Amino acid sequence: MRRLLGGIAKKDAAAALAAIQEAVSQNMDARVLAKLLIHRMRIVLLLRYAPELAQEFAKEGSAEDAVLAKEVAKERGVNS
Repeated sequence: MRRLLGGIAKKDAAAALAAIQEAVSQNMDARVLAKLLIHRMRIVLLLRYAPELAQEFAKEGSAEDAVLAKEVAKERGVNS
């Protein structure tokens, strides 16, 4: 999921698609992958537009997830 989000944020389609392919090859359900992506993107967008919520979202994932979400929220590629 981290590689997928990173690829999307950097507009690196090859990296994002490789992350999806890896998840599928490891038998990850596509619906689960989509739900996880939506959940993570929601956090990223909320952090971008409501950074005061960062502490609240830090409880939902690992420290690495929080760092990635903050980095991705700063990337212009996510919603531009």
